[in-house]
Amino acid sequence: MRTFTLTLLFSFFLFVLNGQVVKATSPTPGIREYSFQNTLTENNKQLPKLLPLDTMGRYVLDTLKELNNQTRIVYRFVTNAGVQFNNKLGNYFIGQSYSIELYFVFDDVFNFKRVIDWKNRSSDAGAYLYYGKLYFYPIVYADSTTVYDGKYTHFVLTRDSTSKVVKVYSNGNLGISFIDSTNEALMDTNNVLNFFQDDTVVRNEASSGAISLMNIYNYVLDSATVKKNFNNLQGEIFSVQNLTKSGTIRIFPNPATNNLMIDLKPLGAVGTVRVSLLDMTGTVVYSYPYEADQLVTLDLNTIQCRSGIYLVKVETDSGIITRKVVVSR
Repeated sequence: MRTFTLTLLFSFFLFVLNGQVVKATSPTPGIREYSFQNTLTENNKQLPKLLPLDTMGRYVLDTLKELNNQTRIVYRFVTNAGVQFNNKLGNYFIGQSYSIELYFVFDDVFNFKRVIDWKNRSSDAGAYLYYGKLYFYPIVYADSTTVYDGKYTHFVLTRDSTSKVVKVYSNGNLGISFIDSTNEALMDTNNVLNFFQDDTVVRNEASSGAISLMNIYNYVLDSATVKKNFNNLQGEIFSVQNLTKSGTIRIFPNPATNNLMIDLKPLGAVGTVRVSLLDMTGTVVYSYPYEADQLVTLDLNTIQCRSGIYLVKVETDSGIITRKVVVSR
């Protein structure tokens, strides 16, 4: 029997999961983001690089018709390929409560098409599309079609550890909800998540496609936040695209408690840039110009930031960069 310990926040308790004794905790809320801009590396390098499944995909410039026909680099995969997230290498960032947010397109939604597999291809259960309907097989599927071939979809799946309720959303709207009494939406001892690749139990249930965004949260997004994220998709996705034009920034710690450090040096910019902090309603909490080669320290107590999700926005002559951060008191 293998035992692992999660970071303690308040106090721990023991529970049994898949035959393992695990020390469980209430982790500090956090977000990890993959933007697929010519790399499978997490934006802030806080989680492991995604592993290509079967065949390595290609980075291509695609037109996102759903977002005002803007163009963006995406990761395109062939049928029965996709990517894998290794939770063990990520220090078990995903626990029993989590959210997964994807923005992807399938070329074919006929019949079953696998979206997420929790059991490393050993089970036919999991998240699918079924003729364009959300389906967590074999438990529940949506009444109506909300996903179409060739069209990008905002897909969010959440699981709550206390109630065991799993919810799946498409384009900001709740599609299905059920009680995960058999832990189908928890990883087995392999501790990996496979995206877009079918299992080996019933084959040929996969589609080629592309992914533009993957956000992983170690807490449950509520329906209002899911809707807000969908409405803010254009700003998030295309602000990330500007990283290829104007470099990047480094933000730490994330989550933050009292201070937030923003390293502007990797930008490679010159002169003055403006650093702003916005809440999720779009209200500017803080904004000030800095020299592009500075390490900026924001005193969150002075700014009077409450616990929650914020956006760091850095404006340069060549573009705008935004990053989600969590403030946790």
